[in-house]
Amino acid sequence: MERTVLDCVVEALDNLSADDFTRFKRKLCETKKIRYGQIENANKIDVAQKIVSVFTKAAAVSRTADVLRAIGLNEDAEALEEEGTEVSKVGKDSSGDTRGKGGTSRNIVNEQHFVDRKMSDLINRVSPVAPILDQLFQSGFIKHEMYSSIYNERNSCDQMRSLMLKVIMPGGNRAKDELCKILENQQKYLMEDLKGQ
Repeated sequence: MERTVLDCVVEALDNLSADDFTRFKRKLCETKKIRYGQIENANKIDVAQKIVSVFTKAAAVSRTADVLRAIGLNEDAEALEEEGTEVSKVGKDSSGDTRGKGGTSRNIVNEQHFVDRKMSDLINRVSPVAPILDQLFQSGFIKHEMYSSIYNERNSCDQMRSLMLKVIMPGGNRAKDELCKILENQQKYLMEDLKGQ
């Protein structure tokens, strides 16, 4: 599967020590686009998602690299920029390109897919995950090994996070639309609540 901008940012943050990650979050908030209270207790995936959401896919890598440089992690910044360049060479980032990935989606507002905007909420609020896996397996989006790997995560948040990072985000808008369709059938009230926010 193709790597995405989100994958690149998550990997860069995963390489940070706990102290460096705290410094990164404080420096990131100096941009005034993200308040520290929004990310103070957030994990690395949630912070990466926030960066992509606020700065858009086009600027997420460069903004993250700028913050890494500002806290003295120049090698990490260069590695991230190289990785980001590779992702953009593949064409458009698969999590943001609608061409060849299912056409125009009704779930896209202001060039951002519903799943991208609400990823953190979906990870934390969707439960149970097994019926979603059943539907994705039945429709051919995931194979048996991936189904088992995600199903064996310890709780619904970990299952959903794994599903998002391993299947939905790399699958582009087609996979995101499929997830929305399944959730609208299986968890209608949650989707109404999230779409109303």
